Amino acid sequence: MYRLSTILIIVLFLIACPETPEEPEWDNPTDPDLPTFVEPETVIDDGPAEGAVVNDHEVTFQFSGNENVVEFSWKLDGGDWSDWGAVNSVTVDYLDEGEHEFQVKGRYNIIEEDESPAARAFTIDAVHGPALRFLPRKVSITSNAVFDVDIVVEEVENLAGLQLDIPITGDLELINYQLYESGTDFLSKSCNQFLSIVDNSDGNFNAVIGRVSDSQPGVDGTGEVVRLTLKYTGTINSSLSFGSGCELQDSDMKVIPLNETVDCVIEVTE
Repeated sequence: MYRLSTILIIVLFLIACPETPEEPEWDNPTDPDLPTFVEPETVIDDGPAEGAVVNDHEVTFQFSGNENVVEFSWKLDGGDWSDWGAVNSVTVDYLDEGEHEFQVKGRYNIIEEDESPAARAFTIDAVHGPALRFLPRKVSITSNAVFDVDIVVEEVENLAGLQLDIPITGDLELINYQLYESGTDFLSKSCNQFLSIVDNSDGNFNAVIGRVSDSQPGVDGTGEVVRLTLKYTGTINSSLSFGSGCELQDSDMKVIPLNETVDCVIEVTE
């Protein structure tokens, strides 16, 4: 028979012995050190198609990742990547006319992220001329910042001159202006002489700008005519608008009716 002391020793030994360790997880697809690793992959599920022309300044993209992708980051054109987040859609607005590219990537964790972001190239054609617009359509600045905006004539035919009326009101201040008047610039292209009369004595920007040519008609298409340098001292969002005195004229001195004018939105950031 076993002695009581022997039985106690056996019991204590069994209690003291650690449990058998679990087998490591050898099929984890998010661990790059394992042969079962799967690269994070991101796809765009909805939004403008590759090469699409969008007749609005606002677009929305929806996206997703393969299994275990938990966060996404996106960027537009040459901008910075957004902060990572679990939201799988984004809407971007006040997009300027022309070509853009949207990119998005997903990640499993803070290390393993998609090295080949999904991308879509598309074109914005939201302004229907003849029109006047600001470029960019939206500026994001801090209070007391100085910034530039171009005045663009959009989709014109036989344009020979224009009158500009830009109220600089509230917390806006006109710092400087620059006319695009070289022989290669839009309005003065192939022109013998370029005429401009600018009056900003009241703090606003008022100008008459035109071609002087005996042989060349007006110009067709889209192009910049003036750059304004402004300062905004406000602390809330605002806008820069065209005044009622804006007018386009053709080479016969006839008025070209404006289809629309497009403001510049001023977004104040911290």
